[in-house]
Amino acid sequence: DLTLLAVGRMLGRLSEKAAAAFVMAQVDGTPYRDIAATLGVSERMIKKYIAQAMLQCALIEAGLNA
Repeated sequence: DLTLLAVGRMLGRLSEKAAAAFVMAQVDGTPYRDIAATLGVSERMIKKYIAQAMLQCALIEAGLNA
């Protein structure tokens, strides 16, 4: 299970923008285009940030990166 503590540690391993993008997308439900505008990056970069965070979540669930 992904605990809040594990997610917090995962977010700490990401860049500031990647962590912010993940939170805006997953917690707030903000569309990628709006996140991109807020963070001053391309929508493609937001997709990359989200992919990085999702990989970290998968590693936590697999018990490989807690």
